[in-house]
Amino acid sequence: MDGTKEARMTRWQRIVHLRRVLVLALLASFSGLLVGIDLGILSGLFAIKAFQNAFHLRPGTHEFSVKTGNIAAAVFAGAIPGAASSYWISERWGRRGGVLIGLSISLVGITLQTVSGVHSSSLMTLYVGRGISGWGVTVALVCLPALLAEHADKRHRGRLTAVTQVSVASGLALATITNWICGSVFDAEDNKTWRLPFGLQLLPAVLAIAGLSFQYETPRWLIQKGRNAEGLQSLSFMRNLPDSDPSVQAEFQEILDDIRGETQETFKDQVKNIFSSKELLYRYIVVVAVSVAQQSSASNVVNSFGSSLFKSFGLRRQEDQLMAMAMYGIAKVIFTVAWLFLSIESLGRKYSLTLGALISSMAMVVMSAQLKRADYAEKAHAHDPIRPLNVAAIASLYIWNLGYSLGYGPIMWVVVNETATNKTRAFMTASAVTINQGIALTVVKTWPLLRDAWHWGAAAFYAGMCLLAAIIAAVLVPELAGVPLERSSELFKGGFRDMLVGSLMDNIPSRQRARIFRKQLAKEDASRNAGITLTDGENSTETVTEKTLYESINEH
Repeated sequence: MDGTKEARMTRWQRIVHLRRVLVLALLASFSGLLVGIDLGILSGLFAIKAFQNAFHLRPGTHEFSVKTGNIAAAVFAGAIPGAASSYWISERWGRRGGVLIGLSISLVGITLQTVSGVHSSSLMTLYVGRGISGWGVTVALVCLPALLAEHADKRHRGRLTAVTQVSVASGLALATITNWICGSVFDAEDNKTWRLPFGLQLLPAVLAIAGLSFQYETPRWLIQKGRNAEGLQSLSFMRNLPDSDPSVQAEFQEILDDIRGETQETFKDQVKNIFSSKELLYRYIVVVAVSVAQQSSASNVVNSFGSSLFKSFGLRRQEDQLMAMAMYGIAKVIFTVAWLFLSIESLGRKYSLTLGALISSMAMVVMSAQLKRADYAEKAHAHDPIRPLNVAAIASLYIWNLGYSLGYGPIMWVVVNETATNKTRAFMTASAVTINQGIALTVVKTWPLLRDAWHWGAAAFYAGMCLLAAIIAAVLVPELAGVPLERSSELFKGGFRDMLVGSLMDNIPSRQRARIFRKQLAKEDASRNAGITLTDGENSTETVTEKTLYESINEH
């Protein structure tokens, strides 16, 4: 069905028509929930007295800093091999198969986390469980966007892929709320206060496995493996149209032609091609840069050690810290949904990344000022009451949340998906996640030690890293909003200097290349709807259109 017919539908008719895609998005959201819960559990865990007692942890000691850093880092230690193996798993077993394998692995890790500390105060079972869980959820997280993107049609791909970000944020909020409720309902010494949040992860994992087991593999992967009949059947099912429908046949042929134009390359060949092509190398630099910048903005410091930050900001009681983290999780969902569904296309990728990182940097400066004052009060053994700077620091943590949710939180994954080409998307995505999780491991492992050694300087350091993330977005990242993936190569023509200048010019609204693309594409659509055929001698319509598009950019 083309966009014109769909535009004439009522909202309810559109929902009915897209119901199979929406069901897939719902099932996929359970996987995202699991990832978010896994990230959010630690935010209040270290403040719970029962957890401290179960593993003989003593806050304020160097041993506490080392062990909490290890617990937080364990999930990312598992995520690194998970990201590295996701490429092979996705190509060998498919996008749906990859998600199911990842979720099944995570069930083992979740079980180990839940039963840790039953017969011993050793942290080894918890470390292993966190590592296995990190491996599984990362495989699922890498395969999930490809599953959604390859099942969705072009008109709904962006919004459907955004479901992953909303569900991850929702999972984080659910974890923080569960921590708060368990901390309020159960006695401070009751182990249920921390076992129930760990066990909560089982629910979305089981629901996702049960639901996705009955879904089709993506048409593109099936066709790529030579299973054309199954690919057509999958496409027909998801579009809710018979396989003989012209629009289904046209989309099937488009996928078939695209795959026939590709050559099957080994992992080694893909790496060689990336480093031998200026266009692909620049794309890869962008992917790596945004992956490093996202984790260097201290997101997992807040996710893993949020309760200790609120304590430094003046909230002394466990209940207050857990409640503040619950409010933080809810705010994250609101900010993420508001951005994804209100500003994702209008503000664009580049402005979102730059503005979000600048907001986060300024918020970190205020937090470092409060941490400096709190450190002085602790040295003087003085009670630190709630003061205006405490309130400002607490507010700044929520403002940092706003900046991250506006920019690098969800946008990093959009940029990676849009920057990679069809041939290199699997490798670049796996590479981006591997690097991303490696930086996350370093950040969460070193944060407690940095706080002990640098005190308030640790937050000041990450304020500088957020500023660097804004510079990376402004200088390196091209604006790709509204540019079809098949036409994005027009933004990467020429040498490194040309691509860098083009990215810098994208900061100027009137010179932004994506806007020129959208205007030209609108003209092409208008001509096509009016029945006008663009020809030029022996050249095909598509060739002339792309040439005109490139010339339009050069004219500007």
